[in-house]
Amino acid sequence: MLDERLGDPLLRDMLLLPTCFYGSALEDDIEVSQFAVMWRSLFREGFARPFIGVRQVIRLLTDRCREHGVERRMKCGVTKIEVRAGRAAALVLDDGTEVTAEAVYSSAGAVETMRLRSDAEPAAGTAAVGRLGYAETIATYEPAAFAGFGWTDTIVFFCDDERFAYRSPEELVDPRSGVICIPNNYQYGEGRVLDEGWLRVTALANHDAWCALPEAEYQARKQEWCGRLNRVARAHLPAVADATHDAALTSTDVFTPRTVRKFTGHLNGAIYGSTVKRRDGRTDLANLFLIGTDQGFLGVTGAMLSGISMANLHGLKA
Repeated sequence: MLDERLGDPLLRDMLLLPTCFYGSALEDDIEVSQFAVMWRSLFREGFARPFIGVRQVIRLLTDRCREHGVERRMKCGVTKIEVRAGRAAALVLDDGTEVTAEAVYSSAGAVETMRLRSDAEPAAGTAAVGRLGYAETIATYEPAAFAGFGWTDTIVFFCDDERFAYRSPEELVDPRSGVICIPNNYQYGEGRVLDEGWLRVTALANHDAWCALPEAEYQARKQEWCGRLNRVARAHLPAVADATHDAALTSTDVFTPRTVRKFTGHLNGAIYGSTVKRRDGRTDLANLFLIGTDQGFLGVTGAMLSGISMANLHGLKA
């Protein structure tokens, strides 16, 4: 569509890089409807961030749930969805406890949810599993020194290659393109500044390659890529001498597709989930519905809208 409308490969890539990184589960492409949402969100409305980050949103949600008597259970994974007579009859938890409900809303992912079913084939839905994983690094800095770096951008999208490639790399990480974020530069209001300097860098990464590493090598390569991505990002920002930069650095952290898989259960560590979305959230079971990434709404805001929308559509109707 972009080729037909624009006829300019460079402009096409410039539009695809931000929208793909922020919301596409497809390699080297993005669904038209998703592109429209991302284009409006990124280019028309712009970026935003709560002052204390996503915790601010989570607090509001948990407080609201508490007001309405919602019971929240943590650290109790679902090992199986018992299916009987075309319905999700019960959820079996890690400790063997069974939970029953009139309706089940799953954010585990479409393929992952289907594989939890007691009547599922072990490799169900393999073709729809997403392949796109990311490595992301965070560096924090002493605030006074950080203020002198001259890094005034909030978001920088970069591509150091002639053409933008959005696919799982053959190596651990593809440093040729990515996203640089400096949360300090959002407009939080008069007198509100973050208590540290922050630099976040995101790039495409290979799930299988990261998961194949022995533990000691895995930790070593994480630290190696933390430094490499930091240097890639700094090449796109006002120059800061290595000695000045390193003296101001207070901490670093890294996640890989292996991290994402461990904490979310998403196959391939695919943050944007399956390549096939189910916009109405329905499954073949009458009372089992998908919410979150594989329903089709992405990101923090999308996750909230997805759960609310599907509950309204299927729960209130019932």
